[in-house]
Amino acid sequence: MPSRSLPITILVCLLIFGCLASGLKAAAPTLDAFYPPGIRIGTTTEVTAVGKTDPWPAQVFCSNPHVTFKADPKKKGHYSVTASKEVKTGPCFVRLHNKDGASKPMLFMMGKLPEIPETLDKKGNEDNDSNATAQAVKSLPLTINGRLIKSEDIDIYRVTLKKGQTLIANLDAYGLRAPMDPYLHLYDPDGTLIILGNDNGTNIDPLMIHKVLRDGEYTIAVMAYIHPPGSDIRFTGKTSAVYRLTLTTGPWLSYALPLAVKKAGNTSLKLFGHNLPGGKAHIPLTFSHANPEAENAIIRHPSFPNSLTLPTTPAAPLTLGKNSEIKLPTSATGQLSKAGESDPITLLAKKGQQLDIRISSQRFGFPLDPVLVIQNDKDKELKRADDTGVKTDRDAKIIWKAPADGKYKLLVSDLFRKGGDLYHYLLSVTEAKPGFTATFDKSAYFLEAGKTVDMKIKLVRINGHKVPLQIEVKNLPPGVSIIPPKDIPNKNTDITVKIKSEASAPDANLALRFTLKEKTGDAPINQTVHFSFLPTIPGGPYLLNELDHAWLTVKGKAKTKAKAKPAAKPKATKPVPKKAKPAPKPKASPKNKVAKKKRS
Repeated sequence: MPSRSLPITILVCLLIFGCLASGLKAAAPTLDAFYPPGIRIGTTTEVTAVGKTDPWPAQVFCSNPHVTFKADPKKKGHYSVTASKEVKTGPCFVRLHNKDGASKPMLFMMGKLPEIPETLDKKGNEDNDSNATAQAVKSLPLTINGRLIKSEDIDIYRVTLKKGQTLIANLDAYGLRAPMDPYLHLYDPDGTLIILGNDNGTNIDPLMIHKVLRDGEYTIAVMAYIHPPGSDIRFTGKTSAVYRLTLTTGPWLSYALPLAVKKAGNTSLKLFGHNLPGGKAHIPLTFSHANPEAENAIIRHPSFPNSLTLPTTPAAPLTLGKNSEIKLPTSATGQLSKAGESDPITLLAKKGQQLDIRISSQRFGFPLDPVLVIQNDKDKELKRADDTGVKTDRDAKIIWKAPADGKYKLLVSDLFRKGGDLYHYLLSVTEAKPGFTATFDKSAYFLEAGKTVDMKIKLVRINGHKVPLQIEVKNLPPGVSIIPPKDIPNKNTDITVKIKSEASAPDANLALRFTLKEKTGDAPINQTVHFSFLPTIPGGPYLLNELDHAWLTVKGKAKTKAKAKPAAKPKATKPVPKKAKPAPKPKASPKNKVAKKKRS
């Protein structure tokens, strides 16, 4: 029996020791969500970080300098967040960090409407999961911050509407990187389901629009499946399943025409949507953009609580008519107004020109599934495409080299031969010049003092690009340097950059910006290295999809405190000993006297 119990005892001791050791080990913070996941501009609110924040407090980096996070020293995981009046509507990204690393980046939203939280009972539990306990929404417009916190959770809200009003119910959850595929249900005053809100056309977050037919109390239910999908098909719930539900009977922006703006200069836009002021079909906006390097522009208007994102183009965007003729380069907006329609567009090209021709519609949330065909002057088909080659992108793209000078015909149609008021598209034709893209393999890296870490960058060369490249980096912290690769191959490859830290390097947490640049040429191309968290499975884009930097944590060596030398003890003075009296000689015993006589 003892021989069997000894290994078990040792095992238990090892497990206890391992648990204690893991509890003592420092770790980078984790971040799965913020609740609430957003804030009204010009206000301050308390926000909870969902994740692990040991040791507390964890520091915060926010991409918007006008949004500040202040940790509550007494309440672990709690921050006081302030969005100043200078903040614009839309998302920013936030991450937590400490001396042991950084969390993944999460999204945080800023809005202009009043905000309320989902109600809780006295014990802090949700109590709006049935018709009898539905949370009453007293006035519109507003944004509700909620969370599907338990398995099979449903949040229910009750709102009073009048005949003739148009209700807009927009929910952001997946777009904020919450792990769910949400749905909205709208019930009339009799409790009859009248609308099921699913995808909004751009991603899997729902947008629900309903023109009210009679006065009364309407009920809106929020529920979700887990995303990415699992084998268990039921409504999900967890602490990171956060959402923002915006309800309004006021103006709501749907799209703008044309579907692109000039990179530098003014563009005259028409804004379309619902509940527009004065009952207008659209309202005008002169949009000014002054960043020639930006690929996209955010369109905002004071009448609308939401915004749009449009691509930028070097030339003024055009509007296509019947049998339009275009030259290179161009960006033009068209429409398939009838079912079965196919738009013919004449393109002037020269022999040997390699062209990048794209039709974009799905990216704007329109129902058009585009098909692009190139024909010669005798109507012979030369090339066809109905996608871009990216699994999650249903727009169309062709890279094509003109075989001769002349006129060619571009045909644009819908894959299912549909058409209508919302079947708009953007045609983009540019020269397919050689170029490249570069992306980080991770969003954050950790480096200990005196060591090195490998940073991998994925290089993709486009349209036969072969020019030698070099890497540049700015704002390296003290004591840190990079060791670039000796040679970057002229093909698609992974580049390894070593980041080296001196033994004396201090603690640091910062965003590093890398640039990949051509070594030769009069106007060398340079690209900022990005990190993309765009999902690779169907679901659509998030509200933000990439970072223009990589996060670096440098952990310096802990400084050991020098032990104080103990004070020298005073030397003890020895007392001078007194001279001892000599001991008296022992008297000879009688036996000794007899022994002396015998020897004599």
